[in-house]
Amino acid sequence: NGPGWDSAIILIPWYVYEITQNASLICQMWDNMKLYMEYMKSMSEDYIVDFGLGDWNSPKNAKICPSAVTGTAYYYSNAKIMAKCAVMMNEDAAYYEDLAEKIKISFREKFLNRPELEKSQTFIACCIYQGLYNPEEIPEKAAKLAELVGDNDYRIDCGILGTKYIFSALADNGYSNVLYKMVTNPKMPSYAYWINNGMTTFCSSWDMTASRNHHMFSEVDMWLYKHIAGIKIKGGEITIRPCFIDEVKWVKAKHRDISVYYDMEKITVVVPKKCDVVLGNQVYKVEAGVHTFKIRR
Repeated sequence: NGPGWDSAIILIPWYVYEITQNASLICQMWDNMKLYMEYMKSMSEDYIVDFGLGDWNSPKNAKICPSAVTGTAYYYSNAKIMAKCAVMMNEDAAYYEDLAEKIKISFREKFLNRPELEKSQTFIACCIYQGLYNPEEIPEKAAKLAELVGDNDYRIDCGILGTKYIFSALADNGYSNVLYKMVTNPKMPSYAYWINNGMTTFCSSWDMTASRNHHMFSEVDMWLYKHIAGIKIKGGEITIRPCFIDEVKWVKAKHRDISVYYDMEKITVVVPKKCDVVLGNQVYKVEAGVHTFKIRR
């Protein structure tokens, strides 16, 4: 189906390690991961990769993002991950670091500053999520992405890949309020549109004409757990950093032994080990157990 699907062979072992610090899946899959990178290389031309479905099932009349954009972005992010994995496997990380730099240069030369792409939610979200903008460019681009969503009557204009990117691209840069308006917009395409039409499962197309039980647009769950509830896990460490939105009066979330509940006055967190609870500019270092704090919105 293309890099957006196939890259699971690299991404899943890495995500498992990133969250748990358990590298056994990387060790098991390492030879296959290297083979897939060689396959991507064989499918590339001047470090641009263009095959597969791309931003599949975008809304009707969406501002389409070319598959060469999303394919090359995965080629780049895969190379960056492979360099990190190579260090653990005592292999040549420099090969993948050099490859990633060449892909990024080629990508930026080919796609950046093209007016038609600057109108695509998927394109800007992809560049933010996959690290193809330089750090100093991200605030302006995130603001532009938020503007595109607002200009589209707070409706998403992305297929499967853009939907994967847009939640992190906006939430990581302080625009969860924009995402809230997008998610709760009753007009199609939106999650609220599905709910208002009787859905209790995710559809695989925004117009509800295909499968009605498919995880394809489920990145909204990540946003609810990681940003709205604020449960963040990386390297085996836990941080609770909720994002308070005026329209959201209460939140209740649970992940394994971690739970978060808050309303307009207080927040209660349950954690199995010491962690940081971040409320606005205040950081509370807590031990395992139940902790309650007053909050100011």
